Amino acid sequence: MNKGIYKLYYLTVILFLLLPVSGNSTHIVGGDITYGCVGISADSMITLVITCTIYRDAINGIAPYDNIAEFGIYRGGARRWRSVRTVSTAVKDISEIQNPNVNPCLEFPSNIVVEKGVYQFEVTLRVIDEEYMIAYQRCCRNETINNIVDPGSTGAAFTVEITPFAQRQCNSSAVFRQFPPTIICVNERLDFDHSGLDFEGDELVYEFCSPLTAGGVGDGGPCTTPLPPAASCLPPFDLVKFRRPSYSALAPLLGDPIVTIDSRTGQITGVPNIEGQFVVGVCVKEFRNGRLMATIKRDFQFNVTKCFKPVTAQLDDAERIGFQEYLIRGCGASEIEFNNASFEPENIFSYSWKFDINGEVTSRDRDGVFQFPGPGLFNGLMILNEGDQCADTAKVIVDIKPELIGDFIPDFDPCEFGPVDFKINIDTSSARLERLDWDFGDGGVSTQIAPTHQYAEPGIYSVKLSLLDENRCRDTVYKDILWQPAPEIVVVEPSTFIGCNPGEIFFNNLSLPIDSTYDVYWEFGDGSNSSDISPTHVYTEAGSYDVLVDITSPIGCNIRRTFRDWIRIEPSPIAGFTCDPQQPDRFNPTVNFTDQSTGAIGWQWDFSGEGASFIPNPMFKFPDTGLYLVELVVVNENSCTDTMAKVIDVLPIVTLHMPNAFTPNNDTKNDLFLGKGDLEGIKSYNLQVYNRWGEMIFQTLDPYEGWNGQKDNNGERSPIGAYAYKVLYVDPRGQERELKGTITLIR
Repeated sequence: MNKGIYKLYYLTVILFLLLPVSGNSTHIVGGDITYGCVGISADSMITLVITCTIYRDAINGIAPYDNIAEFGIYRGGARRWRSVRTVSTAVKDISEIQNPNVNPCLEFPSNIVVEKGVYQFEVTLRVIDEEYMIAYQRCCRNETINNIVDPGSTGAAFTVEITPFAQRQCNSSAVFRQFPPTIICVNERLDFDHSGLDFEGDELVYEFCSPLTAGGVGDGGPCTTPLPPAASCLPPFDLVKFRRPSYSALAPLLGDPIVTIDSRTGQITGVPNIEGQFVVGVCVKEFRNGRLMATIKRDFQFNVTKCFKPVTAQLDDAERIGFQEYLIRGCGASEIEFNNASFEPENIFSYSWKFDINGEVTSRDRDGVFQFPGPGLFNGLMILNEGDQCADTAKVIVDIKPELIGDFIPDFDPCEFGPVDFKINIDTSSARLERLDWDFGDGGVSTQIAPTHQYAEPGIYSVKLSLLDENRCRDTVYKDILWQPAPEIVVVEPSTFIGCNPGEIFFNNLSLPIDSTYDVYWEFGDGSNSSDISPTHVYTEAGSYDVLVDITSPIGCNIRRTFRDWIRIEPSPIAGFTCDPQQPDRFNPTVNFTDQSTGAIGWQWDFSGEGASFIPNPMFKFPDTGLYLVELVVVNENSCTDTMAKVIDVLPIVTLHMPNAFTPNNDTKNDLFLGKGDLEGIKSYNLQVYNRWGEMIFQTLDPYEGWNGQKDNNGERSPIGAYAYKVLYVDPRGQERELKGTITLIR
């Protein structure tokens, strides 16, 4: 671009950015940086004019504009940047941003004022094969911002990157045509042209993107101060942290419909539905012949607030199909009462309903009530303050379809254990069934037209049939089914039993169906009986026993069965043993076991899977510390068994002692400060040594590494004297241990 063309470009930019000077400003609410190319010299030096526009809240803050702002110029790319130079320049202009009120029926609040300040300077750089970045860093943003984390301590970084391609082409970046409205109204449509202007005719693509953060409240070094030094606080800059999952860079505002930006036109549209202050980032990518030339980024703050609107037409319990357009569905001839949720009621002096129902039918009531004769599509309007300049209207569409009437028939034998057949009884001549859902009342479901369902448990089941036809009409039918047949066969587990004395047997009644409403009678053959469904019985005497089971359903269906010679009981031995020592440890892991069983002729020892023995009095050496389950199973001549188990705890032992002096004189005697003792099994060891000023001069995580008297073992000798130490470790049982003391260094 030659200088003549650039002058025209520069004058146009000035028309967009420079307005009369104002007094002061406060917290940052946005900004952007653009550049214009003056020209390229024969020795490949490019001259650029950099324009930075900063927007600030003029009401809710105290920080003034920087009279002299520092801009960093960097070269590199991706994650690696180097400082080239810094440029300081004075604020060129301060002016107030006007928020146009284009709707005479909306009144905006007056307590939100945004100002802008402009910084501009010229810089000459060599054309290189790396990117240049121009950046301005400043803290902080408004504390009242809703969509980012910790906004009051979050600064801003405003940047522009100049690609090698842009340098060689003497490219000038795009500029934004206008600043977004400082105030937008909650639940009102936003339609703002955020497009850019490119004098070279390059293609511009728009997207929401994340603003950058830099600087802070000064508690983490120079780069977290309100004015980070540009030469040492290098890119890349962090992204602001959005409050997820509600907000993100691509969805900075909530809305219905959600607020979006058109990638081709830069038009921001949507209906924000949450009040507050929201940071928004917009990136404009500049392409030339399909190649990315440059990206400019602006971040700004939308102040979403309740604007005063005299009246708003609105319906509840209706499907919103457009902006103030509602759809209500109905089936069959029906009366519909509309739930009028219009506001502000104190400003509404008349309601006017108009429907075309075989001619115009009207109502002046707040909640209009209309009788619709049957199927059809009926259009209507609900008008507030008809004829007034600030009237408001909602369009209403009522779609009436033929009524759907459902029914079904259950078919089954009440005393027979078997499935239930279900058949629908519905007239589908007016509309085809689109969906039907059966709920059989026991968790079972089906979508078949004529399903068969087998109940597992007896009871009274509320069966529900839900219907939906192609007209979106619905009906739900409920019927109760009493299903209490007798079991088809008596089934009890176990089917046979040979046990040892005492014989405790759980008779698991697997007969189906059966529940607590059934009468169940048991005879166990030893003179005992029970009325439990599945009883537990203990046979105390050896012998053979018959068992009788009788089942009667609540509606009188009965079945009974006798199991002959079902139970046989044999006598049992008694297991027992002692161990010595009772408390083994790592240094004494061998235990002697002594059998004390009665009636036994065979022994089987299991030492927690680590070994086994088949003699009465074995000896076993445990391989490691820890808990071991030792089991003894004994058997008698009837093959009856008994089991005894004990837990043996083999204790781990760790000893750690720290000396109180050492002599690091390289005579191979006491040269290291090192813990002594039995350290097997020690975990998470951490030794730290401190000098008398509290400075840690040595640390190790290795219990076998000692301190040689040098600072960080780097050759710098520590002076003679006393030093504090602390040892943290975890013993083999997971207990945290700590040793503290002093050590004397002697040379």
